[in-house]
Amino acid sequence: MVKTKSQVVSLEPDVLEVGFSEKECSLLGDRCRLCDLAFFPRRRFCVRCCGPELEEIRLSRRGRLKSFTLVHQRPKHAVIEPPYLLGEIELPERVVVYSLVTQCSAGELKTGAEMELVTVKAREEARDGKPVTVLAYAFRPR
Repeated sequence: MVKTKSQVVSLEPDVLEVGFSEKECSLLGDRCRLCDLAFFPRRRFCVRCCGPELEEIRLSRRGRLKSFTLVHQRPKHAVIEPPYLLGEIELPERVVVYSLVTQCSAGELKTGAEMELVTVKAREEARDGKPVTVLAYAFRPR
């Protein structure tokens, strides 16, 4: 059975826009209309020029791995259990996204590797008596 968009929601709607398929999911950022600086996560004003004129943008789904670490300790309120990979992914908009890295081991990762946005199931819950899948974002090697 294919799920409809209403059966799948974002864990962080201000950060991840959920589409009908994984390829239609996007990270949301902002770009300053005055100095053209892009941000992730979204901001209220530009940290470069302090301008309040920001526009929402959909960020690229692909980027490059700048660095990564293997996490062994579980932070409070984490939805995943260690060990897990955490990476810094630089997108073409010159935005760095700190993200879970999935579908690989630490030994398979190399800095500079091309990465792509994927979604991961954070949990299942009921809304209005109907099951809903809650998605979070992650990156994987391409």
